[in-house]
Amino acid sequence: MRTFDERERAYEAKFALDQDRLFAIRARRDRLVGLWAAGILRLPEAEAETYAQSNVQAGLAGTSGQGVLARLTQDLTGYATEAQIAERMADYLVQAAEDPEAA
Repeated sequence: MRTFDERERAYEAKFALDQDRLFAIRARRDRLVGLWAAGILRLPEAEAETYAQSNVQAGLAGTSGQGVLARLTQDLTGYATEAQIAERMADYLVQAAEDPEAA
C-alpha cells in the first residue's frame, strides 16, 4: 500500500509541474503574440511592451487563449482576421514551448 501512495504522490507532483509549465508557456505565447500585434498597430516600443503585458493579463482571464484571441480580434480589426491571429497564436505557442527564453 505504501508503494501505491508514493506513486500517487509522484503522479500528483508531475501533474502540478506540467500545469506550471503549461501556464508559463501560455504566458510566453500571449506576450509574443502581443508584441506581434503591437507591431501591426505600430505602437512605440514602450507602449508595445505594456500592450504585450496586458495581453498576458487577458490570457489569464480567459481559457485556452480565448481571452487573448477575442481581444486581438477586436484590436486588429481591419489588420488581421481571427483565423490569421489564431494561426499566429499557434505558431507562438510552439515557439514558447521550444524556447523558454522566447519571451
